[in-house]
Amino acid sequence: MKSSAGYNRMKSGRTRILFVIPVIFLGVLLAFMLNRPDSASIVESVDLEGISPDGELEKFVAHLFFGGMDQEYLTAEEWALVYSGSPSELGYKILEALLSGPRGNHVRTIPEETVIRAFYITKQGTAFVDLTGGIRENHPGGIKAEIFTIFSIVNSLILNIEEINAVKILIDGNEVRTLAGHMDLTMPLRAEMRLIR
Repeated sequence: MKSSAGYNRMKSGRTRILFVIPVIFLGVLLAFMLNRPDSASIVESVDLEGISPDGELEKFVAHLFFGGMDQEYLTAEEWALVYSGSPSELGYKILEALLSGPRGNHVRTIPEETVIRAFYITKQGTAFVDLTGGIRENHPGGIKAEIFTIFSIVNSLILNIEEINAVKILIDGNEVRTLAGHMDLTMPLRAEMRLIR
């Protein structure tokens, strides 16, 4: 009789533990999700860091790199961008301009369906560019198109913003091995001048 009661107590205690563990896990997960900053707040907090105290806007002539008509090299278009003086904000505006596509006789290098999730620059000078999966799902493929997509971003950021010396591309917040199967994206990339004409 005693052993049966003891067994029932042990069984009841085990059931309670099995019930409590998932509840604790869900509570921790919910707390993490509620406190996690979304991409917009990350960009906003970085941007506000560099805004000039008097709130004046600056005009910057950026050289944005798109595909040349011959599809052999990246060529630059001049874009006048207005920003508050923050390198992070300028980088974000450069990315927005690249995503909107060329104005002149150049070829788009990034699929239209791509959206910027987040952008920030570390103190070491590495820019992190987090894009949605549209860049991968709608990419035309092929090694040349992949190289053009990646280095239109990398070159446009590094050659316009002196605070940036390398660029790391993420997709949907995650590190990816490649964009379309050819170019290694596991390490930050530096500007590739041989692609420019």
